[in-house]
Amino acid sequence: MSMKAQILRDASGNITIHMEGDLSYDHGPTLRKELQTIAGQNPNSKINIDLGAIDFVGASGICNFVETLKYLKTEQKTNITISNVKSEFLKVFKLYS
Repeated sequence: MSMKAQILRDASGNITIHMEGDLSYDHGPTLRKELQTIAGQNPNSKINIDLGAIDFVGASGICNFVETLKYLKTEQKTNITISNVKSEFLKVFKLYS
């Protein structure tokens, strides 16, 4: 299983990260590092993570992902949101957030 991301920036400097593939434990450390880097390099940008093309969400992967989002919001004061969460994954997200 793999994960890919396409990073788009609009004219206002806002960033959208379109993710596709799977959100598993294996991708957690790399994803966290990349999101921290993007947030650190763009402290005034709104960052949206589009999960519409995520096909698989593992319990440990989602836990790491939610921890990363919490860290970015509280420690780095990042304006970050997620969108297009599939209904079958929404319950898992709510459990960990």
